[in-house]
Amino acid sequence: MTINLIKLQKSKISDSNTKNTLTDIQERVFTMELLHRKLYESKDLNSISLKKYILELIEDLDNTYGKDKEIKINTLISDVNMDIEYALPCGLIITECITNAYKYAFKNKNGNLKIEFKKLDNNCILLIHDDGFGIASDVDVNQTKTLGLRLVSTIVRTQLFGTFTYKYEHGAKFTIMFDYKEK
Repeated sequence: MTINLIKLQKSKISDSNTKNTLTDIQERVFTMELLHRKLYESKDLNSISLKKYILELIEDLDNTYGKDKEIKINTLISDVNMDIEYALPCGLIITECITNAYKYAFKNKNGNLKIEFKKLDNNCILLIHDDGFGIASDVDVNQTKTLGLRLVSTIVRTQLFGTFTYKYEHGAKFTIMFDYKEK
């Protein structure tokens, strides 16, 4: 219902900056709604298939932002089951990073986007890498002023208790690492 209210409001607005802001809000709400839907579909309310969740998020983001672009998305996602306390932050991080890639990395060109998630013992690694323009190599993603990266940094530190790093590698490469023990 919230998403439909945002869509209705967007249809009445002509200012592109306001429409873009509402689209970003809409995607953040969708990320949370999708997770709750996955919870209710699950046999165990404390266990969500992160692979299915991430793939649906990627599809929705591509449908929203990839209309005028040809972005090839490659995924390598381990099928890990997570509780909501970890799955939701992962979904929000992925939403922010992919949205930023569509909006800034591939402004005037097509490209490739790679999303990986793997769990080795109790260590989780989320990697999001695009071959777009990248950001300055000296940027400290944990001290940036941009809303999206500041949000990701805060989520990683305060909810996942992990690390968030950036490296320019023929585009932007974000690595998030955190500990998680399956229950």
